[in-house]
Amino acid sequence: MRTGLKAAIAISSLIVVVVVGLLVLQRRDQADQPTDASTDAVLERVALADDLPVLFEPDGEHGARPSQSFAALLETCDRVGPVLTGGAEEERAEASAELAETLADSLSMGAYKDGFIDERIDASGVFADPLRRQFRQLSIALETHTTRLIGEGRAEEARVFAGSGFELGRRVFVQNVRLRGRQRGLGLMRAGLGQWLQVTHAMRDAGTLTEAEAQAVADDVRRWEEAIAAIESAWNTKLQTISSAKPNVADLVRVAELDGDRSFRVFATHQLGFARYERGEPANQALLADAISRARESDDPLIRAAGEAAAAMTREQFHTRER
Repeated sequence: MRTGLKAAIAISSLIVVVVVGLLVLQRRDQADQPTDASTDAVLERVALADDLPVLFEPDGEHGARPSQSFAALLETCDRVGPVLTGGAEEERAEASAELAETLADSLSMGAYKDGFIDERIDASGVFADPLRRQFRQLSIALETHTTRLIGEGRAEEARVFAGSGFELGRRVFVQNVRLRGRQRGLGLMRAGLGQWLQVTHAMRDAGTLTEAEAQAVADDVRRWEEAIAAIESAWNTKLQTISSAKPNVADLVRVAELDGDRSFRVFATHQLGFARYERGEPANQALLADAISRARESDDPLIRAAGEAAAAMTREQFHTRER
């Protein structure tokens, strides 16, 4: 009797272990389901409003240098960059003036060709060197030169360069697709707006602008700042979903395939490569493989390239590549 009871208990325990094991395995093989992080509302494209005020229009009348291309601008960054960070004070001032003038000249040619930043970023979609370094040098030059001109009582001249920084950022944001590049454009616009306010206050203090005129400029700047903040907020919310250490695969795939913003579709497609090493569940691996396969057959060349990069990503790249 006692032996039979022990056997029954052992069998019952074994059954419980087997059932629990099957439930665990079944749960492990369940694919992620979409959450509120990828609803249709979240996936709507967020853009700058068409009725934002025009702050700055390059006119090509600020200096004597001939107009230069964007490529020439980057070449100037490379040439004077070391002086900006390591030269004597007067050398830094001269280098800043040259680079700021070169930017203003370049902008005076009119709109850059679409994708002028995209073509300099690889399929990873990351805003990597040398662009990061060159844009940092541009930011240093604009701040240095603008501040110097204001200090010398030349605020009206400084206005050109504050506007140039803003305009460069606007073009980077509007005329490109790569997400990290466009984020840098937002940063350039924000910095330019700060310098624009500095110039406005200096012109008001010098009597060049009335209080009412200065307030009108400040109101325009505020509208731009609010528009930029709205985009950054929406983007950051989405990035928390697709760039987390353990993303929800269903949400990630929805962004990659359904987002209203092409920038996010391209970026999320590349993130599928990281997710291959972050989510090892068989069902999620199948979701990722299917999404990557579809991306590699896309008619969109940027999505197709991102799909190829996701498929080819190695474990070493997973650990070392910037996202």
